[in-house]
Amino acid sequence: MAGEKKIVNAGFRLPESMLFRIKGLAEAKGITESEFVRMACTEVIDREMNYYYSLNSIFGDESRSGNRNLVEPCSTRGERPEISDIGGGN
Repeated sequence: MAGEKKIVNAGFRLPESMLFRIKGLAEAKGITESEFVRMACTEVIDREMNYYYSLNSIFGDESRSGNRNLVEPCSTRGERPEISDIGGGN
């Protein structure tokens, strides 16, 4: 019993049409409406957490320091093609 998760009731307001879609999708998957809603919520939460962690892995503590100038400006002179090179030599 130590591995069981506590399940609580939550009251949500949603349009009747959404409830019908939830019921239909849950039935098509062979699960209850509650299982379907938990699954959908879990997917959204996981996606948002992954997004947050990916941002944190990129910016880390730097984003909290207020230092917005993390990228040094650089010159691209000489790296871009000249206008005459693009048109095929006309």
